[in-house]
Amino acid sequence: MRSAYLTLIALMAITACSQAPTPPAAGPQDPIDAAAPPTPERIVGDPLTISPANPDAQSATGALTFHDEIEQPPTDPTTGEIVGAARTYLFLEAANGVTIDAELIGGVDATVPIGGDPIAAIADPPADISLDLYLVSNETLPPNGVGLCGVKPVTHLAIASDFSNDFAGWRILAISGAAPGELGAVLCQRLDYVTGR
Repeated sequence: MRSAYLTLIALMAITACSQAPTPPAAGPQDPIDAAAPPTPERIVGDPLTISPANPDAQSATGALTFHDEIEQPPTDPTTGEIVGAARTYLFLEAANGVTIDAELIGGVDATVPIGGDPIAAIADPPADISLDLYLVSNETLPPNGVGLCGVKPVTHLAIASDFSNDFAGWRILAISGAAPGELGAVLCQRLDYVTGR
């Protein structure tokens, strides 16, 4: 009787060892990746078409339609506080097929040189005005393959606007190579545009 009892205990021990351990009860799962930050909201400006007012503008673009988009600064998802700065983008579409995408990166004074000469001397912007400086991210060339800087890529646009008269006027400096004030910057063209108020 004692032998049978010991045999039964041994069999129970072998069976217990051969069974797979029971996995822990499933609980709430942590996400593998943190939630992607929300896409910043963009305020899209109304398009405006302006007319060429000098021969270079007529040749380089013809009529020019542009609009801007302002990307609102991101916020901290936990606190809701603003953690960055707004960004402004400019989109140009010319009658001859040229398109340009650019981002505002700051301002530039007319005393800053391009290729050794100050902007005031080579581009004659309106007096006492700062130009908005844009970094070009994309330029689509027209069918003839000639862009704002010929066959070279345009890298920056410096834009002055004048609303002091009975019309609105814009002066766009197409620049290649580098930003104004930097070595290698070359002024390609001065393009003037107007539109009635």
